[in-house]
Amino acid sequence: MRWIHLIAQTMPERRLTISRALAKTGFVVISIAVAACGRGNLASPPGTTALSASAQAQPAVLHVIPLHGFTTESLIGNSGGSAGLIGDPSTALYGVAPVGGDLKCHDGHQQGCGFVYELTPQAVGKPYKETRLYTFLGNDAADGAEPSAALLMDESSAGVFYGTTVLGGVYDKGTVFKLAPTQSGAYKETVLHSFGAAKSFGEYPYASLIEIQGTLYGTASGGGIYDGGVAFSVSAAGTSPHKLHDFGNGSDGATPYASLTDVNGTLYGTTSAGGTSTSGASKGCGTVFSMSTAGSEQVLYAFKGRHSNGDGCTPLGSGVVDVNGLLYGTTSAGGAKNKKGIECDCGTVYSVSTSGKENVLHNFVTNGSPQASLIYANGALYGTTFHGGKCTLSASRGCGLVFSLTPSSGSPSYQVQFMFAGTRGTGDANPAAPLLANGADFYGTSSSGGTHNHGEAFELTPYSSLTRR
Repeated sequence: MRWIHLIAQTMPERRLTISRALAKTGFVVISIAVAACGRGNLASPPGTTALSASAQAQPAVLHVIPLHGFTTESLIGNSGGSAGLIGDPSTALYGVAPVGGDLKCHDGHQQGCGFVYELTPQAVGKPYKETRLYTFLGNDAADGAEPSAALLMDESSAGVFYGTTVLGGVYDKGTVFKLAPTQSGAYKETVLHSFGAAKSFGEYPYASLIEIQGTLYGTASGGGIYDGGVAFSVSAAGTSPHKLHDFGNGSDGATPYASLTDVNGTLYGTTSAGGTSTSGASKGCGTVFSMSTAGSEQVLYAFKGRHSNGDGCTPLGSGVVDVNGLLYGTTSAGGAKNKKGIECDCGTVYSVSTSGKENVLHNFVTNGSPQASLIYANGALYGTTFHGGKCTLSASRGCGLVFSLTPSSGSPSYQVQFMFAGTRGTGDANPAAPLLANGADFYGTSSSGGTHNHGEAFELTPYSSLTRR
């Protein structure tokens, strides 16, 4: 089967979402005041290109075009999470909303259990049209609730998607699901695996799935023998669920929120906590690890934390992207002090070799807090920050920005490409999902701002391209 893997998990203000899922078990989550989001193996689609050299030479060179404003029924941002978009912007984009949909479905929420949506382009200058492909009913149907990770598309089977929900299922501890169109055109959901029959198998999967030769691989943030989460696999047909690894033992990582990355048959990922010799899911600043498809795991690098060497702390949803044998990612906290000697605790961009050597490529010293995975588009890394820049909605920390970073053997070239304004109706705020690259244009979602101040799907295009519109 030929698969599209353009996935990312995001959870703006994820601490709210986590509290809903984990309060049921009393699970202790690391205390962090920044928003959280996700990541994965984010290879850009064929034909993607970085911005031109002239565009990279100056900040804020992109122009935002609103595609679709989410309403109070969608609540893609204020609900507590959203995921990155997948698909082809010229035909259809696909995503999930963790709440909203059927407002009669509560399952721990007051505003619905979430849904899968499609956005299709309309006439030039018109917003994209939203069509809901499937609405989750939670405990009422044991079909899942709170989908917080982007979808995985099976391109060999038209319209078939795979994904995860944090809650719902038979035991209300999350699901792996398949979504496929029927002859009538409606979508049918099939639960491939319900978490919670045994806590040792894992609970609450926040991460997107990846596929290797017909087998789906993912992580669950809780449960397991050490209550630090697990890595798991399940066939695309829903058979042979298998636990690969228990996180949280000793100096191992704990509480994975990010999806895995496949590099020539070896899995790479991050954990948001762990990495110290003290056991417990809430200890440590997280790790970067490698793992075989059989489950043999090795910690490549353990982050030292906020108050040591400034290497970053808590990749709370950001996985890694492989570029020429180096793994690149972001941390949502930690980092070096600014020029005034003040520790911002605003996160980093880093690289880690497969042998475990880590380098900090950029420190965010004035707000920032990158919450999403990076993407790589023909020679440059692109990412978003939840805070930073200028803002009318949250002036104290900013509404977020888009940045690029060009890896090199010398000093990486960091540039701000766009700053979100946050004005209701005309601007987006607080992006927490990775971008989707298509040529020189980028597509994504914001967690607030937009027409109804509930987040928005947007396109970012170079000013030089506006003549095409």
